[in-house]
Amino acid sequence: MGGRTVAIVRPPGDSFVRAESGHPERDRIDPERARAQHAAYCRLLEAAGVEVVELAPDEAHPDACFTQDPAIVLEGGALLGRFVASSRRGEEKAIAEVLGPLVQFIEAVQPPGTLEGGDLLRVGRRIVVGRSRRTNDAGIEALRRFAEPLGWEVRTAEVPSWALHLQTAATGVGDRLVLGPREVVTQPAFDGLDRVVVPDDDHGAGNVLAIGRESLGQPGFVIAAGSHPIHRELEARGFEVHATALEEFERADGSPTCLSLLVEAPPSVPDSPGPDEGNLRG
Repeated sequence: MGGRTVAIVRPPGDSFVRAESGHPERDRIDPERARAQHAAYCRLLEAAGVEVVELAPDEAHPDACFTQDPAIVLEGGALLGRFVASSRRGEEKAIAEVLGPLVQFIEAVQPPGTLEGGDLLRVGRRIVVGRSRRTNDAGIEALRRFAEPLGWEVRTAEVPSWALHLQTAATGVGDRLVLGPREVVTQPAFDGLDRVVVPDDDHGAGNVLAIGRESLGQPGFVIAAGSHPIHRELEARGFEVHATALEEFERADGSPTCLSLLVEAPPSVPDSPGPDEGNLRG
């Protein structure tokens, strides 16, 4: 096919101490330690064969290191989400600029819709979108209008009250497997998929970043925040699990998935991605 997987990432700035978070240890966030953990995470992305495009820290937006949230990219098109938190609005502009050379068109969720990438769980050709405090029905409908014409099935799931996003609780691994707590993965949106159920006392095990698709003959490379016994089931199914320390991001309600926006990009990636407002629509 000639394409490649690109991960758009951004290390946290010093303003990361003001990140939106309900975690009980949010006042202990250490930006310097977070940057070291972020660097180790990026090395794992590279080990998985991903091309890392790193943006500069954005001090004006404390949560800007969570680059998954502003957009979703499918089939050469991108949909920019819309944040609930005013402190995060504006992050999508920089993401649109770097996406410009990598996609054919860009659409955007319009008010009153809200949609955040952390609520979008992809497995195979299915997207399960979580109805949450951050993603509303109008945002879900905007996703349907964007994704279904491109050949993706869109289903809706309810996000547990304890989870910020759907992917805080559950994630897709490979083409047919979902990992998460029973109250999530047994919802009708996940019917027909294989499931690995994480224990109720280890909700953090449900969020992993899986790179590679079996249908394309790619090995399954999984990045996890720390070690979790349930991940042995992933290894038994042939996935290669790599644990890394991400405690500083967990204190900001973050996890492996939200630290990168994965893009199936054209063969060549510009050295200096810049604005390309000509392909913004919607």
